Amino acid sequence: MRKRFLSVVIILAVLFTASFSVTGAAFASDQGNCVNVKLTVNGKKTETVKAYYASYTYNTYVSLEDLAWALKGTSKAFDVENVDGEWTVTTGKDYTGEEPVPFDTTSKEDPNVFHDIEFDAYDITIDDKTYEMRVYDNYDYSDFDGEVQGVYVRLIDLGLFMNLSFGYEGYGKMSINTSRDFVLDMDKLESAEYFHDLDGVYLGDLTTGKKLYSWDEKHQTEIASTSKLMTAAIVLDEVADGKISMKDIYTVSDAVHYEALSEDGTLYADMPSRGKVEMKVGQTWSVGDLMSAMLLPSANEAATALAEVVSGSEAKFVKKMNAKAKELGLKSAKFYNPHGLPAYTNSQFTGKRQNKMSAEDMYKLCAYLMKNYKEELVAITGQTSHELKSLADDIYLTAEENDGVEVKYGDEDGYMPYVNTTYATLFQNVDGLIGLKTGTTNRSGACIVTAIDTPDASNNMHTIISVSFGGEDNRQRYESSTVLLNYAKQKVAAQKTAVTVKAAATKADGKKAVKISWSGKNNVKLNYEGYEVFRSVKKSAGYGTKPLAKTSKRSYVDTKVKAGTKYYYKVRGFNTVNGEKEYSGWSDKAAVTA
Repeated sequence: MRKRFLSVVIILAVLFTASFSVTGAAFASDQGNCVNVKLTVNGKKTETVKAYYASYTYNTYVSLEDLAWALKGTSKAFDVENVDGEWTVTTGKDYTGEEPVPFDTTSKEDPNVFHDIEFDAYDITIDDKTYEMRVYDNYDYSDFDGEVQGVYVRLIDLGLFMNLSFGYEGYGKMSINTSRDFVLDMDKLESAEYFHDLDGVYLGDLTTGKKLYSWDEKHQTEIASTSKLMTAAIVLDEVADGKISMKDIYTVSDAVHYEALSEDGTLYADMPSRGKVEMKVGQTWSVGDLMSAMLLPSANEAATALAEVVSGSEAKFVKKMNAKAKELGLKSAKFYNPHGLPAYTNSQFTGKRQNKMSAEDMYKLCAYLMKNYKEELVAITGQTSHELKSLADDIYLTAEENDGVEVKYGDEDGYMPYVNTTYATLFQNVDGLIGLKTGTTNRSGACIVTAIDTPDASNNMHTIISVSFGGEDNRQRYESSTVLLNYAKQKVAAQKTAVTVKAAATKADGKKAVKISWSGKNNVKLNYEGYEVFRSVKKSAGYGTKPLAKTSKRSYVDTKVKAGTKYYYKVRGFNTVNGEKEYSGWSDKAAVTA
C-alpha cells in the first residue's frame, strides 16, 4: 500500500511576530494616484511610462512592462513576461510585448480619478534567480476595463534587484542613465531621511569592528520579540558552562500550557482545523527544539519554557536577563519577560511595560552572540525550517483532522512536525543571510535584527549585523533591512584583504628591539596609504584602541620592549575616503620574545 505523508507545519501567529511572505497574497487596497511619467532615457529620448504615487506623492511604483519598453535598445534592456501568473524578467534582451498605453486621465488632471490597486507579495524571477517583491498590481482588482493593466514595482527595488538608477526631475518627470549602475549612497539616503522615521538603526561590520551606519542608535525603545536573542544568549551560556544541553528534555508546565492556549500562544498547526499546538502539560520537548521554535517562528511559549529550563521560573530568569545586560554594558536594556510581549503591573493603575533596548545595545548583544556562539546560533537561524524531532511521540492527527483515521508519528502514515522561519523574504532577496530575529507589537512596531556573511575584495568573509527598530509594517522592516545589508555588502566588497604579519627579535641602535613586517594575505598586493600596529602581552586581549604606531611603510621596529617578555602584534591597513578612514580586516597575530 502506498504511504501517505502528512505534514504539520508550526507557523507564527499573525498577532505579534508574523511575516507576510506568501507569494501572491493580496494586502490592503491603496489610494491609486495614477500618473503618466515622462522618462528621459540617456538624455536622448523621452518615453511615457505609467506609474502610481501610491497613497502619497512620490511613493513611486513604475509599470514594469512600460519600463521594459522604454529601455529597448539600451544596455539595460530587459524582457518581461507573465505566464500563468508567474513573472519572469530576462535582462540583456529587448522587450517583446506590445507598446504600452498611457492612462487616459491621471489623478492630477482629475482629482477624482483613483484606481483600486492592491499591494501584493510576488515572486519575480530575474535571470533565473527568484526574488520576492512588494508590488502593486491591477490585473485582478482594476476598476477599469483592462487596457492599462500592469504590475508596478517600487523604484528602490528596481535598483536593488535590477541595477537601474533613476533621477527625479519633478512631478511626473524622471530620467535614467543606462551607463550608470545603481549604488546605495548613504549621503543621499540621509538627505532623503530614509531611516529617520524608525526608532533606531545600527549597521556594523563585526569582523573589523567598524560601524557602517547608525540613526538614533542610543534611543531606548520597545524591542518586541527581538528580546528572544537575550534569552538565546543565556541558554547558550548555560550550555557552554555544562549546566544544560540541547538534548535535555523539558516537560511542559501549567504556566507554559496556559500561555500556549492564550492569545499570546504563537505555535499553530497547518491542518484543516488550524488549531493551536497546545503544549499539553506533561508533553516533552528537547531544549534544542524549544530554541528552534523560539527563534524561527518566534514562539512565545517556547521562550517561557526555556526560562523554566534555566531558572525554574520566568521571574528568576528575567533577573538573569537584566544581570547579563549589565555584564555586557547594555545600559539601555530593561527586561520584564523572556519573549517581549507586553507585561502589565499588578495594580489598579495597570502599567503596560515592554522590554526595551537601543539599536546600538542590540548590536552589542548580537556581537556577543556571534563572537561566542555563532556556530550554535546560525545552526538554527540560518535555516528556513527545522523538524521538531523531540515531538515525534507527542503530536498526532486526530481522527477528525485526518478523514476518520487517527495518525501518530511512527505509524505507517506518520509525519514530522516542523517550524518555519519568519525570514522567508530575506532568504530569497539577500545572499549570505544567517538570521537573526524579527519582532512586532503595537507599540514597538516592526523590528528586525539581521546578520549576513559577505566577502571582501579578497574573498575574506565579514559578518555584518543590522538592527532596524520601529518600522510601520513588514514592508518597511524588510526594505530597510535589505537596504542596510546591501549597503554593507557594497562597502565590504570594496575593501582589500587583511595583512599577514611577521615579527622577529632584533637590535636597533644597539638596543633590544622587535621588527614587525607585513604583506598581503594570500600574496595579494597591498594598496593602503597607511598601517596601524597594535601590541599586547596577551594573545587575545589587551591591544587597546590606540595603536602602538602608524606608518606608511610595511614594517616597523619596536624598541620599547623588555628582554624576556613575549609580545603579540597585529596590523591593519587604512585608506581615507571622504575624510573617514576605511580599514582592512585585521591581520593574524605574530608572537615573539624580545
